Amino acid sequence: MTRFHRTGSVSLIGPIVQNQVAAIRRLARQGMRKAASELVFDDLVGAGVLGAIHALRKYDPDGNMDYSAYADSYIRTSIEKELDRFNTTRVPRRILKLYRITTGEICTQCHRRCSI
Repeated sequence: MTRFHRTGSVSLIGPIVQNQVAAIRRLARQGMRKAASELVFDDLVGAGVLGAIHALRKYDPDGNMDYSAYADSYIRTSIEKELDRFNTTRVPRRILKLYRITTGEICTQCHRRCSI
């Protein structure tokens, strides 16, 4: 960890982030439970890896906080941002059916095509 911050070598990022994969996968699984769209698990893991890399660049090894604890919030935030980016609300079928019936009735009463 300190060697990365001393040298800034990109080749050291992989092994450091590899140690965080279990936490990334755990947080991605938690995110999949919240997902209302067809997000793929690997997309959330990828977002988590980017969060771990971002945390690594911001991390101060001279501080008193452990990297895994520090990176956890960055990983969680990047996964949540990915979820927000694809967030779609699932509307139940019965509500859609009611919506179509209601808009159809309004259209027939107005004698014109609805723009809803």
